[in-house]
Amino acid sequence: MLSKNIKLYQQEYIFFEDLTPILRNPDLFNKLINDMSKESFFKDSECAVGTDARGFTYATSLALLISKPFVLARNPEKSKVDLIEESY
Repeated sequence: MLSKNIKLYQQEYIFFEDLTPILRNPDLFNKLINDMSKESFFKDSECAVGTDARGFTYATSLALLISKPFVLARNPEKSKVDLIEESY
């Protein structure tokens, strides 16, 4: 199994997709990142943005392959550095 849904919250229909099995398989992780890097959406982007935890892992790997800067998107309360805030 490559991933599985895990119910983390008491609200109905809110699930967390556990991608840990992909990270445990170097060949699969390499294929995933290489395949993603070929998509024009990523190649034409200004940077790779990763959200907390697994997003950092995937976006950093992708940024290296597409030769773009990596940007951390995280909760400001967790950051110990100067921040740039954007609304969307």
